[in-house]
Amino acid sequence: MRGQNPLHLAAGSGRDASASLLNLFLQCMPQYPINAPDIDGNSPLLLAYMKGNVALCKALVRAGACLAATNKSGVSIFNYQLATKQLLVRLLEQLNEEPPWAEHDYCMECGNKFGITTRKHHCRHCGRILCSKCSDQVVPILKFNLSKPVRVCLLCSQVLCSGVPSP
Repeated sequence: MRGQNPLHLAAGSGRDASASLLNLFLQCMPQYPINAPDIDGNSPLLLAYMKGNVALCKALVRAGACLAATNKSGVSIFNYQLATKQLLVRLLEQLNEEPPWAEHDYCMECGNKFGITTRKHHCRHCGRILCSKCSDQVVPILKFNLSKPVRVCLLCSQVLCSGVPSP
């Protein structure tokens, strides 16, 4: 099973019924580990994203899954190559509360290592950890009740301000 729980298996199958399975798990076990990584570091959200399982991706985001989770190869939903960013944008638009923050030793956008001269910042919309150059946008996030402008990444700024990110 490669360190996978039933949610990993459902996410990897790409079946639409997997969203219903997640809802059942959460009804029976409200503390179900929706962010638990498998042996390769893949979260259920990342596996569902790779399979194009839109229903499960949306259900996981609604349940509070960490969008910025990265596997052992450094792959996340933000850098996994799909034909378009449509699913990622839809997931970001769907957020109704601040997701869990990621922790890494490097910027999740440009890859720069954090240190004395490169400080860590979090995008307050998606939860990724970024350097100052990759999180230099500031916008209010009204859907999170943040009326004072806060630090966000370029993609989230585009999603929040126009709804249409550049390719």
